[in-house]
Amino acid sequence: MYKYIVEHKKTLRWALIGYAFLIALLITPLNYQLTAPGHIKSVENQISIENTDEMPQIHTVYVITLPKVTLFQAWISRYFDYFTLLPMTSSTIQPKDQFDIGQLQEELSYQYAIINAYKEAAKIDQGITVDEKLKGYVVSYKSSDSALRIGDLIQTIDGVSFESLPYEEWIKLVDGKLEVEVEVTRDGITKSMRIKRNLTTNRFGFSLEPYYEINTTPSYIKNYQNDFVGGPSGGLMQSIYIYCQLLNLDLDSLLIAGTGTISLNGMIGEIGGIKQKMWTVHQSKVVDVFYVGKENYTEALNTYNQLNNPSFELVEVGEFSEAIFDLQKRLS
Repeated sequence: MYKYIVEHKKTLRWALIGYAFLIALLITPLNYQLTAPGHIKSVENQISIENTDEMPQIHTVYVITLPKVTLFQAWISRYFDYFTLLPMTSSTIQPKDQFDIGQLQEELSYQYAIINAYKEAAKIDQGITVDEKLKGYVVSYKSSDSALRIGDLIQTIDGVSFESLPYEEWIKLVDGKLEVEVEVTRDGITKSMRIKRNLTTNRFGFSLEPYYEINTTPSYIKNYQNDFVGGPSGGLMQSIYIYCQLLNLDLDSLLIAGTGTISLNGMIGEIGGIKQKMWTVHQSKVVDVFYVGKENYTEALNTYNQLNNPSFELVEVGEFSEAIFDLQKRLS
């Protein structure tokens, strides 16, 4: 063995160098993240409407994001059009807070989807009703040093209720103050707590979104809390699904997908990863129609034109009402 090593020392040295390089290529992390195509996912298991049939033909789309990719993954990504490699931005948000933010975004997305879908369906069937009542403002973001938690429901600032002032005036109650007292509901318990302004950033370090109590006819059951998929990008398709269920629309073999946030007034908002979502739909080979919001449409169309014989039609929608108008035309 020793004689063999001596005789092949040069060859073995280069082999070891090559092996070390290969290992480094495979395991060395970079401060980059890779976005790749994911999968389409039926909305049917996420929410159920009383006395209606499930509709497996309506789908949201999600992509896969890999943080801190290896040298090998970054190199491979250069040869595939459907990958996007971008530098990672520094974040002070803790991993648990990131997860909680995604779950809250999904909850708010469904709130807006329910309100929009029921109101539009009620224009056709007067037996359908929805009544939303503002319960307060929920913490949708917080800095790492804040005593607040994601999901805290704030109802008063320094003793002033959110119901007594327009939101823009109410939130200005914190202006010019180093410390305020807020009343929050957390895990079903309401309590008062004091929060302080960060003197370095000159901010209290939180963002708020309106949170509603919703009563409807027919009633609905939420099932989406049981998965680990979060975020607001499914809002458009969640709205379409609820609308179709409420009116028992017969989609037959038509399979639709789409992406875009939904606002309380029915506007479709911008989302990230649109190129990968287009590729996801293309690779599924089963989608007939793909709805995309106005702000993402240009990039979506550019990707669509690069696809080889896409099996689906790309449709631009700016509002929820435009999406259901297009869908109704296809079903008539």
